Amino acid sequence: MYGMTCPHCGAATGYSPVGTRKYVEIPRGNPVLAQRATGSIHDEGSGYFFGLGRCQACAKAFPVRGKASSTESPDETVQEGTLEPLWPTRYRVVAQEIPNSVRTAFEDASAALGAGSVLGAILATRTAVIRAQRQQKQALNLSEASLKALVEAGRVSRSTFEASEVARRVANYLGHEEPDPDDQYSKEDAEELYEFVEALLHELYVQPARIRHHRNRLARRVETADPNTS
Repeated sequence: MYGMTCPHCGAATGYSPVGTRKYVEIPRGNPVLAQRATGSIHDEGSGYFFGLGRCQACAKAFPVRGKASSTESPDETVQEGTLEPLWPTRYRVVAQEIPNSVRTAFEDASAALGAGSVLGAILATRTAVIRAQRQQKQALNLSEASLKALVEAGRVSRSTFEASEVARRVANYLGHEEPDPDDQYSKEDAEELYEFVEALLHELYVQPARIRHHRNRLARRVETADPNTS
């Protein structure tokens, strides 16, 4: 049963507890306030269990809380809609086709958005743009590392350039100037700027890689196909 998003990889996952099933009482004053089951702590006051879960996709562990019908087997009786990781969840999964140096910066932006950090997300998206510019300059032997150079090289569309340039300039401003209390950037603003840069990275890396994949896949199939059906 999928109930939450893994903060490591962004995959949908259920509660797969770390550790072996055991049941003991934990004295915390009088009366006993908590009980442990399957590596979990059950807090009677709030009704939540707290445990260490393992993502069913990437197998990495993270702290979890939720509510269950049975404190002895919370992984089997967890109530739908109550599971949540206790680490910030990424706003969105970042495509693996993006080069590592660029992807790590954009993953930071995604994690910042998931945690509600507006300034952190906006500044991290700018870092992703700068790293993409540098990577493309080296890969394409461009005259300069800039969004304008990518447009002139035919790597991105004009609209993608304009949107990414806005995201970069907003981050430059917020990174150097005092915030205006009467005109604060909201989480919705940060999400829009994130999506501007996401479109840039999709155009530079994700779409070309996926087109190559399908072309190669089709070519292999055509080679082995009956010529009468081609």
